[in-house]
Amino acid sequence: MGKLKKTIRVLEIEGEAMRYRVESWDRPQFPHMVDLVEEAGHGACDCKDFQTTIARNRKAQPGQWQFYGNADAINPLRTQCKHIAAAQRKFLMTVLPGIAAKQPTP
Repeated sequence: MGKLKKTIRVLEIEGEAMRYRVESWDRPQFPHMVDLVEEAGHGACDCKDFQTTIARNRKAQPGQWQFYGNADAINPLRTQCKHIAAAQRKFLMTVLPGIAAKQPTP
């Protein structure tokens, strides 16, 4: 297997607020489903990392946020997978410009 890339596509699912299809790094033809509202706003994903490591870490650290990190330094205590992290960034990049546009100019 070749070197994994460090970017992934994130697509909003039309008509389904806060739900995204997030490209898999090693199998891009099979995107993951991410719902940012699930788990009391912590998000949920159908990837293997979420089903194993994230579920275990969330059980051990209820209600806590531990960020994914990055491809070169993955946080072992993470409570989000890389797909949730990517969907959160996409959401912020979509929403923040609209909020900023409504703010008065100093």
